[in-house]
This record gives sequence, structure tokens and C-alpha cells, in this order.
Amino acid sequence: MPEFADVSVVVGELGSGVDGFRRSHMEARAVERIVRLRADQPHITCAHEDVALEVLLLADPDAAAGFTSRLLGPLADDDARTADLRSTLIRYLDMDHSLAKVAAAEHISKNTVTYRVHKALSLCEHPPGASTTNLRAALRVHEWLRDGTTSRPDA
Repeated sequence: MPEFADVSVVVGELGSGVDGFRRSHMEARAVERIVRLRADQPHITCAHEDVALEVLLLADPDAAAGFTSRLLGPLADDDARTADLRSTLIRYLDMDHSLAKVAAAEHISKNTVTYRVHKALSLCEHPPGASTTNLRAALRVHEWLRDGTTSRPDA
């Protein structure tokens, strides 16, 4: 999508007819609501198809913040070291739990990836072998809320 200085552009998915227009408009409004949560990016171009899950997860920003806080615990801290742990964990989860792929993508050793993933999982007290679905959702929500507010924006 093109970038525009000092302007936010949000779009819904393509639809046809009046119902398609209505759905697309509602999706764009939902994207606008979550974009307003991003204090760090006051001007953004964003399509619903790229953030559909976040739109659902952030329908109630206060509840989403509570969910994230409970699941991430100290892994949600704002320091650079913890941010590196989160970033590595996100990549690890997105890359099908492959230490080698993450090491190559981040240009770090496999041992460093192993340490960071284990450290991140221990900080959030994620049980070994447990499903990572909620953890992945919490990490995605955290990325949207970390520099924003948790109060509902005007819609």
C-alpha cells in the first residue's frame, strides 16, 4: 500500500454490491479503531486483510490488555532486552518452532536463539509442550498496545 505523509489510510476488503460495500466500510472502521491505539504511529496505511486477527483481538482494548498482561507477565516489560526476547519468540513461533530458521533470519547463533526462546517462555511461565495459540495472540496484541493506550478510542 502507498504511504501518505500526515494521513492515515485504512481499507476494508473488496466486496461487491451494497452488502460488499457495507462490509468493507465496517472493516475499514474496525481497522481505524485499532490504528488509533498506536500512539507510536500516528499516520499509517493499513488494510483489513493484514490485521484481521488483531481487529478481533482488540475489539475490547481493555480486556485485550488484561489478557496480554496475564499471559506475558514480565515478558511484556518495556526494556530492550525483553523486547529482543519477545522478537525472537515471535519469530520462533512464526517459523514453526525452527531454531535454525530463526538463527538465520536474525543473524545470530542457534544457541542464542535457544537461550532467548527458553528465557522468554520462562518469563511468561508458559508450560513446556502446551499450546502456543493464546501466547501468540497475546504477543500480537502486545505489539499493538505497547506504545498505545488501552482506553477505547472514539469511533
